[in-house]
Amino acid sequence: MSKKNRVFLIILVGINVVYFSFLLMNSFFSRSQGSLPVISFDSEMLVLSVDSDEAVLLSGVHASDAEDGDLSDQVFIYSLSPFDENQRRTVTYGVFDSDNQMTTASIQLAYTNYTKPYFSSKQPLTGINLSSLSGSGSKVNSMRAYSCVDGDITNKISMNQMEKDGKIIYQYSVSDSTGSSRELEISEDLSLKGLMMNVTIELSDYLIYVNPGSYVDYRSYLMNVKTSLGIQNELLNSVQIETNYDPYTSGVYEVKYSLSRLNGDYGSVSMFIVVEEGHGE
Repeated sequence: MSKKNRVFLIILVGINVVYFSFLLMNSFFSRSQGSLPVISFDSEMLVLSVDSDEAVLLSGVHASDAEDGDLSDQVFIYSLSPFDENQRRTVTYGVFDSDNQMTTASIQLAYTNYTKPYFSSKQPLTGINLSSLSGSGSKVNSMRAYSCVDGDITNKISMNQMEKDGKIIYQYSVSDSTGSSRELEISEDLSLKGLMMNVTIELSDYLIYVNPGSYVDYRSYLMNVKTSLGIQNELLNSVQIETNYDPYTSGVYEVKYSLSRLNGDYGSVSMFIVVEEGHGE
């Protein structure tokens, strides 16, 4: 073979090596990078109750891959956004294939029965029984908060305290994962700060929500009266009740329970009523 032909043959072999290497690499990347799983949905939007669990959120969601086949049972919820301006959340789903490649797809979610977070308390919210109060951003042990989508969100409560116009004002706020927030402001007379009381009036609730126009049986919330002698529930009927409650105007109202005895014993406590549409008892 002539030198010229040998050079030509070497060049031809080199070209073939490069070409087949290209085909091999192209085949590899088509397998490992080009063929991502695909997620699809049975509907264009989810319309669900706030009580729906993860299994319901995953029903009607499908995933498949050209190499791995059906991956629907491996789909997971990647993220759940706050509400948008239309009170809808975006649910993003994810799935991995056998090459550890992940793909995502999103769909909007509308709730049929969502309500904003609300506060609750089984302990007094004002007066000498108030605990763990230390200024801006502090938590108050007696106040609780709940969300219909997140459950107990008490650990997300923030509270500010201030004194204004002869009153101590407590401002509470809380938000759930939808981005919806709830604020509550209650107050008491500054003159009650540090007041010594030797009668304890116990209620079943210290904060309730009612629909506009609701009748409230204040006395039904009375549970116990305690003095230095212990529980003396024969004094329940002697408890005086004062309130500024207006059932026809939205707002926060106070019901004050007090007991003053001839021997000088005294006690008082307050329950607060929030009048708001959609939060009746």
